[in-house]
Amino acid sequence: MINKFFSMELGNIFFKYRGQIPLLIIIISYPIIMQNNICMSTYLIQNIELFSIILALIGLIIRYYVVGETPHGTSGKNRSEQVAEKLNHKGVYSISRNPLYFANFLIWISIAMFSLSFILLIISVVLFYFFYSNIILAEEEFLEKKFGEKYIDYKKHTPKIIPNFFKFSKTDSVFSFKKILNEEYSSTTSTVISFLIIDTFKKNINTDQFVISDFQIQFFCFTIFFIVIAKLNKKFFN
Repeated sequence: MINKFFSMELGNIFFKYRGQIPLLIIIISYPIIMQNNICMSTYLIQNIELFSIILALIGLIIRYYVVGETPHGTSGKNRSEQVAEKLNHKGVYSISRNPLYFANFLIWISIAMFSLSFILLIISVVLFYFFYSNIILAEEEFLEKKFGEKYIDYKKHTPKIIPNFFKFSKTDSVFSFKKILNEEYSSTTSTVISFLIIDTFKKNINTDQFVISDFQIQFFCFTIFFIVIAKLNKKFFN
């Protein structure tokens, strides 16, 4: 009972700051990557990097789909506290109770794989499990209190994270591209910046002076510009 209470308290804290949790991977990645001795062929490195980018794109596309089809008033991207006016159990939520977290897992793993560090990959998986298992526990406790047997029945028949596509049930919600543009610019840009930072770290392994290329600086500036434009668009035109 005490362990469950402690996990729920941790989950509520992690839930509130889950948008900042990926920064932890970036912080710990630097010393790990700098000590990494990459003993791979150029061909293998290129294929791992390509696979990592594709995996991240899949994760982002899943996020876009979930956000675009999820109706207002359901639990999802609220930040400061748990919010759910109605239970969403159709569409992508009919195949997974936490499709956004599944997408996040793919993105986390893709970034760690891109580093070419097996150690960072293991640490990322462990940290993801630690943070999100507690977050999910806190969320589901809230939803059980809110919806009672309806949620308990949904919980019994729907996978926690990994989707079961055979259970798909079509949603009545109208897909919204506008919602994706308004809400997913942050996840997109944070993913891009994470890859950019990891790439910069890798290029400075065994160097005497930390160097950032002109392309990386320009790409970073473009990403920041995109964030500013997206925020202004959301604030003044919605």
